[in-house]
Amino acid sequence: MVMLLSELDQSLSEGVNDPHIFKAVFMAGPPGAGKSTVIKELHLSDVDTGLKLQDIDHTLAYLNKRQAPANPNYERGLDVTIRRQTMFEKGMLGLLINTTGRSYERLMKLNKQLKQSGYSTFMVFVDAEYDVAYDRIKDRPNSATDPRDAGRKVDYDYFVDAFAATKQNVDFYALMFGDDFALVTNNVIKNSEDVTPEQEFRRTLTKTGKKLNRFLKEPLSPLAQSILNQHKNK
Repeated sequence: MVMLLSELDQSLSEGVNDPHIFKAVFMAGPPGAGKSTVIKELHLSDVDTGLKLQDIDHTLAYLNKRQAPANPNYERGLDVTIRRQTMFEKGMLGLLINTTGRSYERLMKLNKQLKQSGYSTFMVFVDAEYDVAYDRIKDRPNSATDPRDAGRKVDYDYFVDAFAATKQNVDFYALMFGDDFALVTNNVIKNSEDVTPEQEFRRTLTKTGKKLNRFLKEPLSPLAQSILNQHKNK
């Protein structure tokens, strides 16, 4: 496991000098909503912001390529992701947590844990209609722009369950994050003559980008500043 983690993790040597320390952004939304597209559009990649991407699906894809198991081991993928996150938190690094958000209780627990560690948190919820999301899921193995997604299929029963569970949590997340919550509507269909979905996507994306930029530029919380001061005085 130590060798595996060393391959997965990036260096934490810069630590407190990284941009957006003590900031955690949740990227939530049902399967097929287009969260990866929004991450790209908002320039939330590691190089752009210093946020360290946490994604259970990509961890599973990594493990599958190394081990090629008959059935994906979700629990092992989750374990690796949690271990990575723990290392990032100890380095006070900014986090980008990519998840469906299907489990309100799990996300609420993680959000609380981060805040107790000094982090400020924000959620971008990417929404899409059922048919649009499902068509993307079906086409993903052939159209993936991220090589880690190429060939990755999503079980239909999982999609139906995750879609319903995630959609019913939207109002709860809006309440949990308050002003630090933003919704992107992504019903864009490739090669469609209807420009309305694209216009709505751009409108909500621009609004989200402005809110997120303000969040990332906000001063550290008193708890985070205290932890940072203690670190510098060691």
